[in-house]
Amino acid sequence: MLTDIDLYPAWRPELTHVERLPAAAGGRPRWREYGRHGHTTYEVVADEAPHRLVTGIADPDLPYGGTWTFQLAPAGEGCSLTVTERGEVRKPLYRAVSHYLTGEDAGVHRFLAALAHRMAAPAEAA
Repeated sequence: MLTDIDLYPAWRPELTHVERLPAAAGGRPRWREYGRHGHTTYEVVADEAPHRLVTGIADPDLPYGGTWTFQLAPAGEGCSLTVTERGEVRKPLYRAVSHYLTGEDAGVHRFLAALAHRMAAPAEAA
């Protein structure tokens, strides 16, 4: 679910589509996510399958940036997922909007809610 970038729009309702881009240095995947607020370019920063994946914003010209570390650990018949978001908001106006209007953790909460919904879906809907 985390590494099949082409299927992101199928379970992440905020995305309209995803565009694959030429690989980053070392062959790391890069892609652009499109949604109602525009687009953002991402890349895989580290891939230690099947336990750890780090993705990051790959556009230094944006007023924000950051990485997301997905750590998977065995749990019963499945696994648990811990997500660590390390973000930076470079412009004061965007920091204020993030803090007072949307919440600094809104994006990770949307992602986790969409993932939980997808994982709860019947297997034939996959």
